[in-house]
Amino acid sequence: MEGVAPPFAAVLFDLDGVLRNTEPYHRMAYAQLARSLSGGAPPDAGEIAGKSNLQLYEALVARFGGPATAEELSQRHFRLVCQMLEEYRVGPMPGLEEALDALRRRGIPFGVVSSSWRWYVERCLRELGMYEDAAVIVTGSDGLPLKPAPAPYQAAARVFRPAPPGAVLAVEDSGSGVRSAVAAGLACAAVYNPDSGAQDLSPARWRLNSLYELPALLDGN
Repeated sequence: MEGVAPPFAAVLFDLDGVLRNTEPYHRMAYAQLARSLSGGAPPDAGEIAGKSNLQLYEALVARFGGPATAEELSQRHFRLVCQMLEEYRVGPMPGLEEALDALRRRGIPFGVVSSSWRWYVERCLRELGMYEDAAVIVTGSDGLPLKPAPAPYQAAARVFRPAPPGAVLAVEDSGSGVRSAVAAGLACAAVYNPDSGAQDLSPARWRLNSLYELPALLDGN
């Protein structure tokens, strides 16, 4: 962890790969559906972490066609992921409970900014016990340009006015998420997740090895 942190008015978390290690299951769901379209090995989509799920399926439909639309495939993808999360009993990321406790003790509100479908985001937050306490939830269903555009973080940060965007901390694990938060003027900490693949996290001001380090960052250490 690098740099000294100012006092934060709020913290905004990405979901996938930050609050819950869903990335391996997203890859498995994508591979399964891509094989069904291509009739064999899935095309190389590169690293999917932080990318728009819908755009991935739009590219597949454009290439292979088929009766299903990209939106239908994306919805099917997230249902598959939910089944896997339940089957494998995937809980919170290490350090999340400690990080949330640190926020509560300091009176710092939190929110969630994700490019995933709202029903999926809310389901995950309920399963993590975070839904009722979230001050704001911005999702890919809200009609905003998706990350790396700044719009999702701009919309979430407005909830915490009159605090300026720079007093709101975004916690991200993907390059597109980091770029979105920084472009919106937020402070940004990148948490390392090996399952998120090779990501350019260099625009983030702070690097966290895990969420266990977030309480120290909140204290400016």
